[in-house]
Amino acid sequence: RVGRRRRKSGIRDSAKRAAELVEKALGPQSHELASALTQLGLLCQDAGRPEEALEPLTRVVSILDKTVGPQDPETATALGNLGAVQRDLGAYDDAEVSLKRCLAIREKVLGPDDLDTAEALNNLGLLYHTIGRHAEAEPLYDRALAIRRKSLPPEDALIAISLNNLAGLYQETGRYEEAEPLFLRALGISEKASGPKHPDTATALNNLGAL
Repeated sequence: RVGRRRRKSGIRDSAKRAAELVEKALGPQSHELASALTQLGLLCQDAGRPEEALEPLTRVVSILDKTVGPQDPETATALGNLGAVQRDLGAYDDAEVSLKRCLAIREKVLGPDDLDTAEALNNLGLLYHTIGRHAEAEPLYDRALAIRRKSLPPEDALIAISLNNLAGLYQETGRYEEAEPLFLRALGISEKASGPKHPDTATALNNLGAL
């Protein structure tokens, strides 16, 4: 485990150095720098260090606003990444701004039924769910689930995620009879897709057992 942490730390250090070299060679507003900073920010986020991810991912949004434009899908992706970090840091107002902007771009450019739009709906719903704004989270979860059911195979893991999210919201608001079939469906998908010992399956079982 210590060795794994050291390897991950080394990868982050390498990504930081790569971003510095790209910035020195191509300047602070290059598209290539945005790509390097995205990699660095996501590595930090994946390592459980959102405080280190915030600065590079904030810079990515600024660069892409100027290079590809404020309505480009790539900018929307950068906003989604930034919003997730802001949410993890408890900067909920900032996260709401980023995630709402991500959703608006995707709805306008990709359309209301695109899978990337579903992801943006789910992420904004998750923010509202996290801070107890359940009435605002529910229709976003509903829309994300409907898009995924329409566009994906019935046993896709993204459908299980949407089912778990919506069921969790029902559970927290005392709607246990509505939560149970969704948790059961999510468990069935996880068992079939990942096997009975996978962490996703364990999570689904725990959710069901908590009812």
